[in-house]
Amino acid sequence: MHLTGLWRVLAIAPLSYILLTLVIRLAGKRVLSNMNPFDLLVTVAVGSTLATFVLDPQVKFWSGLLALLVPLALQFGIAWFSSHSKKIEKAVKQHPAILLLDGEMNHQMMHHEMITEDEVREAARKAGMTSLLQAKAIVLEVDGQLSVVRHSDEQHPEETSTLRGVKRAPNE
Repeated sequence: MHLTGLWRVLAIAPLSYILLTLVIRLAGKRVLSNMNPFDLLVTVAVGSTLATFVLDPQVKFWSGLLALLVPLALQFGIAWFSSHSKKIEKAVKQHPAILLLDGEMNHQMMHHEMITEDEVREAARKAGMTSLLQAKAIVLEVDGQLSVVRHSDEQHPEETSTLRGVKRAPNE
């Protein structure tokens, strides 16, 4: 790499870092939370674009800046629209899936989500359970983690349930 190339990297890399930091701050906490597949896609796209922007001298500053902002703007726009429309949210967001309910494995959902019985049992063991009957539910969250909901002695209305909105069948 010749000297102008080094100067380019020294100038554009910090500017890009500052720009990304500002965009992340403006986007809010959602950017820093657990990623869903769309967030991962945007992260990879931005990383690849940033590397090309910084290292390829043929990429002009404004073209590189626009290429960085487009996937971030799309992510922000989709997040905004999905938070304001149930139809859009359902179309673009994944939802948690119940793999076990009241001690009964949901084999149809497990097959759909490609989760084995052993993985469900492991989640119960990690939650300190000696029997699947101790679990109200085991849920595959959108980030790939398995959550275990213990049975409760208290009755709760459906609208306060942590299982509200969780898919119970693959076609929901």
